[in-house]
Amino acid sequence: MEAESRANRKFGSMNLFLDEDFINTFKWKQPKWDEFEYQIFKRHYAHYIEEEERTEEFWETLKRVIEGCFSIQKEHCMNLGIPWDEQDAQRSGQLMFQKMWHFKFLDPGRYMLKFSETLLKYSNSVKKCR
Repeated sequence: MEAESRANRKFGSMNLFLDEDFINTFKWKQPKWDEFEYQIFKRHYAHYIEEEERTEEFWETLKRVIEGCFSIQKEHCMNLGIPWDEQDAQRSGQLMFQKMWHFKFLDPGRYMLKFSETLLKYSNSVKKCR
């Protein structure tokens, strides 16, 4: 019964959102990559944004993925009664964004592709490999 109530809880209240001022420093810019790498990203990982009839840019994908990762971590901490520091999470999320932007590391391709609002409602679905 408890697991069912957790699954039905609205996940949106758990989300961590990266600071808008931080995101604005990356908006509509491109990392250092060539045209081939950009096309691979657009074809495989960028989500389609129906309202704007376009696909995501890299900064939008990183924002989506990082907010998804930290939202799952926050949910995990809240469920287990582990302390959660919003400011520390914000700093860590921004550092993660910067490292991904400079290709110091990237999340697995399935995270880049699959993280979305729908999957975050049931975070276990993201963890499953095909």
